[in-house]
Amino acid sequence: MNDIKKWLRCLRTCISGDVRRADEMTCSTCRYQGWVDDARRVGLVLLGQGIKKGYMRYRFSECGHERELYREAVKNNAFICNQCNVTAWDSPATVYLFRMEYDGFEWLKLGYSKNPMERRKKYGLPNETNFELLFERRFSDGHQVFEFEQLKLTELAEFRIPAVDMVRYHASGARECLKIEAMESVLESLSRAG
Repeated sequence: MNDIKKWLRCLRTCISGDVRRADEMTCSTCRYQGWVDDARRVGLVLLGQGIKKGYMRYRFSECGHERELYREAVKNNAFICNQCNVTAWDSPATVYLFRMEYDGFEWLKLGYSKNPMERRKKYGLPNETNFELLFERRFSDGHQVFEFEQLKLTELAEFRIPAVDMVRYHASGARECLKIEAMESVLESLSRAG
């Protein structure tokens, strides 16, 4: 009965039987429309299939340049236009604070990224790690957000957890971890302009 409900999500699948795997319950038309929607959401126009597997050809709405991009990069808004010479340092970014917990140990993680929720996935944390986004502040470019993060890490130095203690949890990002007991002070500091 559950399979029938999954199939009903996409009536085209029921009609065409256009499914490559049993766990893939959408047809090629709906799958392609999802890619079109992902592109539009991040300022791109999907032009068609790319040369490499998993890649598609896109046009940047703002500048008109075209580039082949990995579909997951588009979905996660993790790309730039190489022809405009715009780097991550020139693009808007967000400073963030996560509250994290694993196996009874809690800590705060300060960082910056274009997409904090995607960045969190790259820390290499144990799968069972619980997290909560406590703070976000957007900056117009990577230079500003980096300066703000460094200023706050200096200001909050007394609350930092040594990286050597955090590498058991973080494959990356272990240097910007703060004691959970300092949460109120950290949030107050982050709320003040830098």
